[in-house]
Amino acid sequence: MTRRHVTPPHGSAGPVSRRAALGRVAGGGLLAAAALGLGRRDVLAQEQEDESAVAIVRLFYDEVLNDFANADRAAVDLYVASDFTDEHNGFFYPAHINLDGLDGYRLLADAFPTMRFEAATTIADADLVMALFTFTGRHEGEFLGFAASGNDIAVEGIDLFRLQGGRLVQHWGFVDVLDLLAKIEGGEAESS
Repeated sequence: MTRRHVTPPHGSAGPVSRRAALGRVAGGGLLAAAALGLGRRDVLAQEQEDESAVAIVRLFYDEVLNDFANADRAAVDLYVASDFTDEHNGFFYPAHINLDGLDGYRLLADAFPTMRFEAATTIADADLVMALFTFTGRHEGEFLGFAASGNDIAVEGIDLFRLQGGRLVQHWGFVDVLDLLAKIEGGEAESS
């Protein structure tokens, strides 16, 4: 369940939109909701919407990414909109690699056929879900110019998904690329 601390914007004396108010109080308590003129149903509906969005992201990890080579098209279509865009990390996938839709995940699956994404923490707010994840897999194929090393990889990252109509429509992903490349080469990245 998403928890939000209710803090009115500094210096705001004007009216607050219903959507903005819901975003501030969902999970923050009914007393705060009552103070803003919102009912229990409004708060519970927003919490339920947030929990549904988190469930969609977790199912996408489990049913699509974690078995990418075998994921059937119906599973992909269930979670991913046809106009899905991946606003990938430019350092991770250089600009000369033209990625569309799930192409970034295809590159990962080709290089790491045993890849797994495990979400440790998920946070939802309206149409956005953020997941702190650990990516694991064995480097068995070429990746960003690095030949297969056979090394087991585990790196942490953050995914941010935007949902619309119960499907993923946009993704921003960030991983510790230096750690990933160091582990591909068989070492450990220095901590900063």
